[in-house]
Amino acid sequence: MLDNNYNYFYNNLAIMGIAGNSRWTASTNKKVPMDAVIWRDEGRVTGAKYAGPKSLVTLEELHRLPGITNPNTTYHLNAGIDRICILDVEPKCPEDLRSKFLEMPYLYGELSASRVGLHLLFPLPAKYDDYPVLKTKSVMRDPHGYYEILLTHYVIFTRMSIGPPTGGGDFDKLFYEMAEKQMASVRNNIDVQALQPSNIQDEDMMLQHLANVTYKKEPSDFGGDMSRYEYGFVGNLHRALQQFMWESAVRYTDDEKAWLLYQVARDYLEHRAKHDTYRDGLPWLLYIAREVIATSW
Repeated sequence: MLDNNYNYFYNNLAIMGIAGNSRWTASTNKKVPMDAVIWRDEGRVTGAKYAGPKSLVTLEELHRLPGITNPNTTYHLNAGIDRICILDVEPKCPEDLRSKFLEMPYLYGELSASRVGLHLLFPLPAKYDDYPVLKTKSVMRDPHGYYEILLTHYVIFTRMSIGPPTGGGDFDKLFYEMAEKQMASVRNNIDVQALQPSNIQDEDMMLQHLANVTYKKEPSDFGGDMSRYEYGFVGNLHRALQQFMWESAVRYTDDEKAWLLYQVARDYLEHRAKHDTYRDGLPWLLYIAREVIATSW
């Protein structure tokens, strides 16, 4: 099964598709990705600081660097950009499950450094973008620790290639099942009721900032569907809140974000009877705030 010819790695179409990206380096024996630019320019070994051209190089440039003999060829994967992902199968994975993974239509496969685990590269499933929460995740993990799917993460390629898939397994089904669990996990971890009364950092300032956010759509843009309009209103607030956090040192938990969004929506949306109803034990607008956070990034 093992193909010791490294050319299988370099000639693989999926690998060739990312070879020209400046996101390659080598890793130390302790699995720390090196800063290839500092190695090239200064000849010293230090950890990669940036996940791009400031620290990393193309695959061709990597192998032109003097003294690069480390087999741990490393790539900084970004699933949303590269449109691929990696199924990383741990050595402790049961044999029957491991066999099922080998049936799935991977584009490239190899043994891990232990020669027991697997790295299987797959095309990113088409509905990836239906799960915005995945854009905040570096990895999706199996609760038993048998395997994980790498999304935005350093990948160490051993180049100990294996042969093609042995059957017609369904990787997309596995991916979507794990994505659904990620969304459910976000929902379950938001406990907005525990914030009442709350002590949120710069709460008054943040509420005033969000109150000044402009929403250009009207209920008529949603065919008069007020629930869809309210989802859009809260989603717009959430984007403004995320942008504020991106640009400042202020950080909020998902609980705190939900409570902030709820307060603004409650005060600025025209009240209707549905606002007095409950969904999953939450007031309607607080439920919307939770759902927006769980399904956005």
